[in-house]
Amino acid sequence: AGARGAGARERGARERGARERGARERGARERLVEFARANAQGGAGAADLACRRAGEGSTMRADLEGGAVTGEQLQGIVWQVWTAYLGGTTPAELPAAAYAEPFDVTGAVAIAGEWHGHVVLRCRLDGMAAMAAAMLELPTAGVRLEDIVDAAGELLNIVAGNVKSLLPQPSVVALPQVVLGEADVLWPGAAAACELRTGFEEWAVLLSVLEIDNLGPKWSPAAT
Repeated sequence: AGARGAGARERGARERGARERGARERGARERLVEFARANAQGGAGAADLACRRAGEGSTMRADLEGGAVTGEQLQGIVWQVWTAYLGGTTPAELPAAAYAEPFDVTGAVAIAGEWHGHVVLRCRLDGMAAMAAAMLELPTAGVRLEDIVDAAGELLNIVAGNVKSLLPQPSVVALPQVVLGEADVLWPGAAAACELRTGFEEWAVLLSVLEIDNLGPKWSPAAT
């Protein structure tokens, strides 16, 4: 009887844990959807406001002259996303050596339309695990591999949606793709238009906006 009682308590604890985890994940996804809607309505103004709030000198930026998105605007978007959905944590300023270590998480979102290119996020697996834990309000030890993939995709989707609001329209955003491992992921025909070296706590995060040129006639939703 004692063994049966202990087994029942253990099953009950697992079920409660699963329900609580599901509720946290649903809450996080709902907040991300609300954030995306708010920024879609705010457009470039929302990113510019976040840029001013982020201030100067908190991250390293680099952008090419004449690009559709500047490093400062990308910094503002990251500041807004980090503080809203990663436990109020502001983007970290890290030394250049932090970006020398190979990244083993690469996420990318393609954007097509009047502007063609990709928004790319790179970081270390343990860093993305920490970001997933902050997003889902979980202890880092409780984060699963699928949580890491989901968090990388959803964070990148929000960042890319904000980048899209700054680009020539019409443009559409594809679903995020996430690759695990130290892979040499290539985007043929794409060149870096903007890059942001930032971080979450002690982990380096590299965000890039890659532009594809010379694709011929621009795609338009009206043509489909």
